Amino acid sequence: MLAWRFTRAVIAAASIAALALVGTGTQASAQEKGAVRLIPLSGSAVIASRTLTFTGQVQVITPQLPAFPNDPIIPPNPVREITILRNVIGTSADLACEARGKQDVFVPQQELDIPVTATYNLYPSDPVTPSPCSDFRIAVRYLTTLDTDGNRLVSSAIVTGAA
Repeated sequence: MLAWRFTRAVIAAASIAALALVGTGTQASAQEKGAVRLIPLSGSAVIASRTLTFTGQVQVITPQLPAFPNDPIIPPNPVREITILRNVIGTSADLACEARGKQDVFVPQQELDIPVTATYNLYPSDPVTPSPCSDFRIAVRYLTTLDTDGNRLVSSAIVTGAA
């Protein structure tokens, strides 16, 4: 009986150690693939004749550029940036809408400053209560800049209005 308890404890410890190693490998590979940035989002849009003030974050993922100029695996131009909304909500006195979604944006690598605009769907923050949110989309704009080392930097994002 004591041997069985010891064996179960060893198996449990090995399983936890294996899960920890897998988690570390996933994080390292995501960092190797490119830069991941969370940028603040603010702004307002008129939705159903109400002005909603939006707050939240935009996650921008830029794949790492190839180490060699002729690397056939990752094309250097254009560069795909992936934008994901995180905890974005717009509120007014009597209406609250959540903005959700993911967009792939292709930007030319050699351009210094590129304004990027993407649109996202709105959803009611309370799915039970009827809301006009589902009939609208918002436009989110941010500026991506090329630094001296060839890396893309991203400025804060703003909601430019209903789309």
